[in-house]
Amino acid sequence: MRVFLSLASSVPRVERLSLAEFEQEYFQKSKPVVILRAIDSWKAFTNWNRDYFVNKFGNFVVPVETGPYSENPDKVSVPFGVYLDTCVFDETENSNSHIKPYLAQYPLFDEIPELREDIEVPEYCDAGKGSLYLINAWIGPKGTVTPLHCDPHHNIFAQIKGRKYFRIYKQVMSDKLYLHTSPFLKNTSQVDVENVDRQRFPLFDLAPYEEGIIGEGELLYIPKAYYHYVRALDSSFSVNFWFR
Repeated sequence: MRVFLSLASSVPRVERLSLAEFEQEYFQKSKPVVILRAIDSWKAFTNWNRDYFVNKFGNFVVPVETGPYSENPDKVSVPFGVYLDTCVFDETENSNSHIKPYLAQYPLFDEIPELREDIEVPEYCDAGKGSLYLINAWIGPKGTVTPLHCDPHHNIFAQIKGRKYFRIYKQVMSDKLYLHTSPFLKNTSQVDVENVDRQRFPLFDLAPYEEGIIGEGELLYIPKAYYHYVRALDSSFSVNFWFR
């Protein structure tokens, strides 16, 4: 009988990391890191609750993904307040559903500029004399999943509410990650990371990775072109900053 050995290691966790330390120890070496106590001043930690969103922005219409990640994912347009009340703050309707409704990778701050005042661009986005490319919001219930994929930008991922499990693979592991062949999904693995079909993907378990849990008030740095998988352990509000 074949034995599958875990090739996992934990992403380091560092408190109050300076920009210079981040550049030298993590950015220049393309090493993921969880940064603690760097965004304590954000208004989002006190403002972002059910009443704030529903009362102020509840009628704003948002696109919610209701199907698996694909070239043309299933989406519905619903009032923000309805989505929050039925899917995020009350999960009973979707507790048995394999696919969780997800407001994913959405430029919410462009659509609702007032929310932009609740967050600040982390100084780490200045690493390498970089510039901010895009800010995305991720809001969803427990169980939402972002499949294993890579992005062409450096990523600072901020957790506002709830916790998320993440797993990160170096770019050089791509030959063991079984990427899709279609142009749209060529940056995305075919593998269900937490339920691997080992007959179809026999090399996947040979790829070492780093993993961890990011909690409220914490930042995660994902280097450019590193593959990452994310699953929400609770109802979750997250923001990510792509920079280059």
